[in-house]
Formats: sequence, C-alpha cells, structure tokens
Amino acid sequence: MSLRSDVWQLWAKTPGGRGREAGAEELGARMWLALPQHLRDASDVGERLVAEWLPRQLRERLARICGGDEQATHLVGFLCGVHDIGKAEWAFQSQLEKSPEYGWLWEQVRSLPCCPESPGLVPDPRPQHAEVSDLILRGYLERQFPAADRAAIRSLTVTAGCHHGRLGELGPSVGPHGGRSHVLWLWLERHGPAWAQLWEQMIDDIMERTGARAVLEKVLDAGGLGIADQMMLCGLVTMADWIASNQEFFPLNESGRHSSDLSRADDALTRLNLTRA
Repeated sequence: MSLRSDVWQLWAKTPGGRGREAGAEELGARMWLALPQHLRDASDVGERLVAEWLPRQLRERLARICGGDEQATHLVGFLCGVHDIGKAEWAFQSQLEKSPEYGWLWEQVRSLPCCPESPGLVPDPRPQHAEVSDLILRGYLERQFPAADRAAIRSLTVTAGCHHGRLGELGPSVGPHGGRSHVLWLWLERHGPAWAQLWEQMIDDIMERTGARAVLEKVLDAGGLGIADQMMLCGLVTMADWIASNQEFFPLNESGRHSSDLSRADDALTRLNLTRA
C-alpha cells in the first residue's frame, strides 16, 4: 500500500545506545525512524516469529483459533503491526518540542496541514502510547466490523495496550461512566478528522500487508480471544516490538524509512539468531 507523504513525517524512534555512540549527529546526519516503518518492521518480525520460532504446541493452538497456520501468521503480524499506532498522537509527537537534538522532528509534524496547533489541555496523567494504541485500534475495528461484540474487539486490542508489560487502566466503555477511556477518547477526538485519517491509513497499511481481514473476522465472530490466548499474543507483540526496536538490526537513517516496501525482518532475524524454543 502506498502511504501519503504526510504519514511518513510522524516519528517513532530517535538514536539511542550505539546509535548515539556512532556519532551520526556529529557528522551532521539527522537519524530517525518514521512510525509507519516501525509498524511494518514489527509486523514482519511477528510473522517470522510465528512461522519459525514459536513452539509447535503454541503454533498449533493459534492455528486452531485462527483456522490454519497461515491465518495465525496473519493475525500475529497484524497485532504486532498496530501496537504503536498510539504514537501518532499530539502529546507523544510534541514531546520533542524543546529538544535541542530532535526538535526538528516535532517541527516537521507541526508543519502538517492536519496537525492541530493544540487539541487542548493534555489529560492528566499524560497519555501513554500503549493505552492510546488500544483505543485507536478499538475504534478502527468497530468501524471495520460493526457487528462484532465490543468485548471481543477488546480481547484483540489489549495486545497493543499491554505491550510494555502491564495492562493499562482503561475501562470497557466509552461515555460518561467510561473513566480513563472516556477522557482519552475525548482527547483523541479533538485531534480532528484529518489527523484521524493518519491512524486509518497506517492501520489499513498493516491490514493490507498482512492480509488479516479474514482471520480478524473469524476471531471476532467466535467471540474473541480467551485470557490465556490474550497473554500469549501480548508476549509475542512485546517480543516483536523489542526486536524491531533494535537499531543494530533495524537501523535508523536520514529518511526515516527503508529504501523499499520489502521486509527488513529476514536479515534482522538471521543476524539475531534466536535460540529455538
């Protein structure tokens, strides 16, 4: 899928660890990773983990849920690929505003026609991108699968919400009694419809890349995932994110993106050489 150029202005990663030690900034290079690229990288890693690393018993369990090995791979690839969609949010993107090294990343986001000057007062506590990812994905799946039970949808989106190792405090409902989820929904709505199209585009991109629509429909029609399967998938999403965040295997560059739409996961996982389960 060809993404609009404005989506590629959203940042996900700045140099860290060895990326800084390499002295790229001293050489005048502005190294970064665009958000759509990180989502694609994580999606591709997730698919490889299922196909080549996941223990046979767990792979068979996923296959039973999804209707086959191929569909299980599609589901994991999709969930891994949308885990950080919540980084496409004003509070996250603007956190570099005063950074002497990386303030230019916020400037390129702020220059987008769809970027609001400010959506208003940032919720307290400040939005965490994992919980925002959960909510954005909920809204997307509700629009794509309007007949699906909301609890079934949440059984999938929780994998984005807990990809940093713990569940957030989002309530199950949206409305005056929805608690944290209601507050964050109002915050997201204030970004406006043009900004919301950025979320839609990036999730559409992962949906097309993984071919996950059929398996998502199957899982939702079956009532969603049980707790044990949610925990397994949360672990896989977290692992894929860790690997795709490794800047030795998925390097940053001045454009923020890979030179093609092809996967970077094959080479990265070959070099990583994971111990087989």
